[in-house]
Amino acid sequence: MENIITNFKAAWYAMEVLLPVFFFSAVTVILLSCAYKRYAQCEFWKSSIVFLVFSTFGITIGMFMGASKSDIVSSLLPPVITLVSGYLAYLGSKELPEQIKVLIPGGVFALLVSLLYAAYYMKAWYLFVKE
Repeated sequence: MENIITNFKAAWYAMEVLLPVFFFSAVTVILLSCAYKRYAQCEFWKSSIVFLVFSTFGITIGMFMGASKSDIVSSLLPPVITLVSGYLAYLGSKELPEQIKVLIPGGVFALLVSLLYAAYYMKAWYLFVKE
């Protein structure tokens, strides 16, 4: 019975840490999708899926960066973002439908905003956690 209680406590702690970050990501994705639906004439659900993928990638990198106390993470972040941006620029040059090409800048924006928020949030979270 103790193992079950311990597992629930760990799950609650994880939800306590992750929910604000995922809520911020969801709000970012919804706002971007609404803007793209209005101004770029893109489908709401299609743009939401693309932005959610980019935002999740940004959250993952940002959480690792913010939670890490090592300087190596900060020095590896710019090459990772450059690699992703270069790949997206390559995709933008391919013969893709115009509706997909229009989504790439919004995806990069969702990635960077989510990355910055997750890094800031995790850094602030770990400043208040006792070791």
